Amino acid sequence: MFDGEKMNDKMIFQEYDEIIKRAQGQPGIAELMQVYDQYDLLLRQSHEYLSSTRPKTVIATTNSSSV
Repeated sequence: MFDGEKMNDKMIFQEYDEIIKRAQGQPGIAELMQVYDQYDLLLRQSHEYLSSTRPKTVIATTNSSSV
């Protein structure tokens, strides 16, 4: 990665942090973000659970011609 790219990435992260701080200063936004984080966590946990209970496909072959 070039120094220019690193500098650009750093500026983007600084701008992102500033936007988040300003948004959290707005009434109700911090609470909304907390609720969304909890919702996202529950959604990911549900997806993990459902994918673990999904039936597995098993393919078995037999040789019925052997005597």
